[in-house]
Formats: sequence, structure tokens, C-alpha cells
Amino acid sequence: MDADEPINIITNKQAKEIAEFYHRVSKTAKTLICQCEHGQGRSAAIAAAINEYTDGNGIDIFADDRYFPNKVVFRKVLKALKGGN
Repeated sequence: MDADEPINIITNKQAKEIAEFYHRVSKTAKTLICQCEHGQGRSAAIAAAINEYTDGNGIDIFADDRYFPNKVVFRKVLKALKGGN
């Protein structure tokens, strides 16, 4: 990887796939678990985006000291959940 090459922790396509999955299962699933390898950055950001999208409480995950939600992931997934690209 070139030092000048931008790093994508999550692509717009991946954010869209997450949003599509959420919209597909949200009507029937009682529980949704967001988990990545460490469960502190990317998965916490996805959970925060879903919480923000559904009931405006994404800040609860950002305020919890156990997690370190990635803001780029949060913004991209929230945008995708709202129908953006």
C-alpha cells in the first residue's frame, strides 16, 4: 500500500450491504448482534448507527466507556440506513 493511498476502514458498498441486511431482518428479528473481532470500534459504530437510525439513541454507545465507535463507520452506515450511498 502506498503511503498516499487513502485507507477505507469501510467502503460505501459495505455500508450499503449492512443497511440492506438490517432492513431485511429488522421486521422479524427480536435481537441483532453487531460483533467484529474486538467488538469496540467497527461493530460499536454499526450498533450506534442502527440505534441512531431507529430511535435517535446512538450517542448511548459513544458515551459508554467500554466502546470506541469509529466515527467514519458510524457516518457511512447511518447514511446508508437513511438511503444514501
